[in-house]
Amino acid sequence: MIPTLTEGQQATLTCTAPGLCSGSVPEITWTWRGAGGTESYITGNSTNFKTENLAAFTQRHISTLTFNASSEHHNTSITCKINFTCGKTTEETLTVNVKYMKEIIIIGNSTLREGDVLNLTCSVESFPPSVIVWSNLGSNTKLHKDTGSATLVFHNVTPEHSGQYICTVKHLDTTPTSYVDVTVTPACVKHCGSYSTVLPWIVAGVSLTLNVFCIIYIWFLWNSRKKVNLHQEERTYMSLQKADVSSDYDVIAHHIN
Repeated sequence: MIPTLTEGQQATLTCTAPGLCSGSVPEITWTWRGAGGTESYITGNSTNFKTENLAAFTQRHISTLTFNASSEHHNTSITCKINFTCGKTTEETLTVNVKYMKEIIIIGNSTLREGDVLNLTCSVESFPPSVIVWSNLGSNTKLHKDTGSATLVFHNVTPEHSGQYICTVKHLDTTPTSYVDVTVTPACVKHCGSYSTVLPWIVAGVSLTLNVFCIIYIWFLWNSRKKVNLHQEERTYMSLQKADVSSDYDVIAHHIN
């Protein structure tokens, strides 16, 4: 029988050949079969072999396998195979269970806009399966609880959903935690942000239009004033060239002739 092992701790397995065997010493080998079904020898281990004399012609052969248990050994099959010199073989295969827990993983978008869906998943690979609890920082209220993997979902989030969310994993006598900071941006910020980007271009366009209008207006006034001055100069010149001789001058001119 193989008890449940613990990751990181040293484990020793013992394989004993049938007690009523005498003669030459058998060969005892250890192999293990992983999840993919591939058989290989256990790495990072040490073996020890000894023979015990039970009676004058009776011996018992014992082989021990020592290794550090890890998560890769969980749910694998370990086989002890005994080969006697006479060609007879026997073997025993048992399944190994190892208590372990890997790193906590949190996936999901933590930066949201108002009205979005908050979807956070906390999971951890472990044996036995861990209990996972979601909660808020500073609150004892359990938001969600599940085994192995827990998904926290909030629809139509608001800025009030912002804060730190805690994933607590309960595995055997340990309770490791992991955190994620969630930020929910108000909806107005989204529009204001777009306005703040477009507004300078709007102001520049209006300013350019007003400047062009003013230039055209000034040019129109300048042309109008120039035409008025030209007409006045022409009338003055014409008035100077006009002969204005009264009847008195006609009389004087007549007498002189």
